[in-house]
Amino acid sequence: MFHLGNESRYFLYSSIVFLICYFLLAVIAMRPVFALDGYWHLQMGKDFIENGLSPWVDHYSFSYFGKEISTVPVVFQVLLFQFVSLFGESNGFYLIRLLYITLLMISLFVYFRQIKASSFIVFLFLPLISYFIHIRLMIRPEIFSYVLMVICLMLYLKAQKKFETKELLQICLLLLFWVNYHSPIIGYIIVFGLFLDKAINKIYFDDDSFSWRQWFLWGTVIFLIGFVRPGGLHFVITVFNVMSDDFGKYTREYADSYAMYSRNIVVNITWMLSAYVVVWSILKKQFGFAFIAIIFTYFSLSVMRMITATTLINLCVLALYFSHTTFSSHKNIRPSIKNALLFVSVSVSLFVYYAVAKESLASVEKNSNQRALLEKSYPVQATKYLKRYHEGGNILNSMGNGGYLINKLSPEYKVYFDGRTNILYPIDFLIHNVELMSAPESLKNTISQENVSYALFENSIDNYIALKNAGHLELNFADENYLLFAENKQISFPLLSKLLVFPSCWNEDWLAGIEKEVLLAEKILTDSGYSLNDIVVFLKDYMLIEDKQKYFDSKNLETLRSDGVRRLAYILAWEAGSTDVASKIFSTIKEKSEHDVVLHTYYLARDKQYRVAEDTLHHFYVVTKHVLKKNVSFQIIDMMTRTLNILESESELRRFEYSYRAELEEKLNKVGYTKSEALSFDHICK
Repeated sequence: MFHLGNESRYFLYSSIVFLICYFLLAVIAMRPVFALDGYWHLQMGKDFIENGLSPWVDHYSFSYFGKEISTVPVVFQVLLFQFVSLFGESNGFYLIRLLYITLLMISLFVYFRQIKASSFIVFLFLPLISYFIHIRLMIRPEIFSYVLMVICLMLYLKAQKKFETKELLQICLLLLFWVNYHSPIIGYIIVFGLFLDKAINKIYFDDDSFSWRQWFLWGTVIFLIGFVRPGGLHFVITVFNVMSDDFGKYTREYADSYAMYSRNIVVNITWMLSAYVVVWSILKKQFGFAFIAIIFTYFSLSVMRMITATTLINLCVLALYFSHTTFSSHKNIRPSIKNALLFVSVSVSLFVYYAVAKESLASVEKNSNQRALLEKSYPVQATKYLKRYHEGGNILNSMGNGGYLINKLSPEYKVYFDGRTNILYPIDFLIHNVELMSAPESLKNTISQENVSYALFENSIDNYIALKNAGHLELNFADENYLLFAENKQISFPLLSKLLVFPSCWNEDWLAGIEKEVLLAEKILTDSGYSLNDIVVFLKDYMLIEDKQKYFDSKNLETLRSDGVRRLAYILAWEAGSTDVASKIFSTIKEKSEHDVVLHTYYLARDKQYRVAEDTLHHFYVVTKHVLKKNVSFQIIDMMTRTLNILESESELRRFEYSYRAELEEKLNKVGYTKSEALSFDHICK
């Protein structure tokens, strides 16, 4: 029924399925780039081609400057740079992902032709493969490794049938390229499965199609290929170092994938299919595929970045088995069960098509809002500001924005840390940086001892307090997503930035200083892309009005351009006595932080809106503790106790137990937290 027999019709139907999946993935590739490593790969490729800088030595950090870098994917870096130089950054990033999708789809098409898969098999399996392709559709060298995996499977099947020089030489050439392109561990596991399969067949089933001498000779050659790479260090040693150094505890891509995907229906389906591949491989005496499926399935459950590779390989193997089996061949299965299995298979496939299509629509929306998403993921405004108005220096930064800083500010600026965690930075340095912002003495020593001129971190109250208390640097510039501290005060916007970060600091005594910064901003921040300009526009209007309450009562809230301005307007509206307007402004804040919500409950309680205050605080408590399952900062806990104290003394608690405030205060007392700090803001605003 499903094996059409007509070659042209098979080609037509399979091509339609491939074109649909290709189109959906091409649309998904339009989404903005969020991979942490793409930008430093781009810069290394650029400096290698244009400036002749060695990619095996660090040129971008001040923490490990001049140190050796291992396993550098030079081919990918050069290719990425060529695409970006020819087509621009956004188009170049898109086109290199599109090239990957094209090559992978071509290799899969050839593979399905090789195993003689029917168009129905293609219809069932290709959407599942496409779903997992989109999960790792990023600017990293690993994407082209997926193409090499499919090619390796095709060579496996050829060598399994004919274990001779031609087939084994093809495998050697593939691995030689792979070793020098990126980590070839997956290719070696696949090839090891081939040699294991041949060995078992020779020992237990008297396979006389090859000799043990041939088996050992080619096995030795394939193993030695692992040394044929820059530096001569075998890739197995590199992989062992990464796995043994506990990078998984501190980097997301090595984190537990089950914890991440346990509620994902498609992932759970493929894990079950992977288990089925293991069982079916053993029953079919395909011991090499059984070994491969066991290894990859285990790692896909424990290492998040292995999900796509495991699914790609296991589904390709399963498609092979299904291609050699038809529903009609199972004579002992009742027709009703066959139909039920067919219905479930088609339903799962259609559901996955829907999931991929839904993701493609979401990518279109993300692409239309690309600027805002990029500014949230990378310090776009801060780097532009540094490049235009500062001269260079050492930047203390988080790992996530290091690659972007390297690409946008090199060579005048050097970073402290970036995504080269397993090829340059050792595990102890990674741990040091993970804990840096919560370790005051370590942060202070790092800034003073490493000749740090700037500190650039995500915009949060905790980061602000940590950097302020560390000394040496002062707030210089901010946008809604990032904070820039600097030692250079010649060009700076400390007051406007502080209001953008922490609008509760508003002080009438600042007016003279704010006016100077407004004039400076109007003079040099001519680009409308700076968040500080929104604050400037609002404050120029606000400072001209004497009757502040009347100003807010007649204010058109749609003119508040950003969440940063809305937060400041919210505070000023409360101070002016426009409580109803303040609540309306609060509702317009698109991305409310924990601080926003808890501060709002305090203001509500102070305004004698006790019931609303308690309901809002209780909702925050439930969501934080039971939905997000996270711990809040001591600053937030202290603010909660202040609100609860007002509610207890002025009203009857309905949502909270009266003992809850005492529990929170006990937590604060255990860590020696100074309660008077939370709502005076003196420790932040001075």
